[in-house]
Amino acid sequence: MKNTPHPWSRVWEYPCVMHHIRKWRNQWSAELTPRVLDFGSGTTFFPFAVAREGFDVICVDQDPVCGEGIQCAAERVNHDPGDVSFRLADGSRLPIESRSVNVLYSVSVLEHLPNPTAVFTTPPPLPPAPRPPP
Repeated sequence: MKNTPHPWSRVWEYPCVMHHIRKWRNQWSAELTPRVLDFGSGTTFFPFAVAREGFDVICVDQDPVCGEGIQCAAERVNHDPGDVSFRLADGSRLPIESRSVNVLYSVSVLEHLPNPTAVFTTPPPLPPAPRPPP
């Protein structure tokens, strides 16, 4: 598998994902803290920015070094009112219970998987989306 980073795309990807997360967040009561899964999180600023929007973020990556980095940053970087945690996974199965997260996002990950179509063979374990306010 060739690891080809495309840092130029991040200036588009992060704002796009954040726009949709904020739009989706507006459908929820401010008292609720939705859970988000960051699939292929790596170690970046982004889950902390999402947590500051009022989400509990579960970072998932196949690299244990990312877990160490996320844990270290979570102890030092403000992410209130949300939370940031890490779970190790191999990319073929998500390490969460079915319907235990409300949102799943992934930024520049699929091109790094040996078989990206395998990720889509089973629907993500997400609960139904909230109804928009009247």
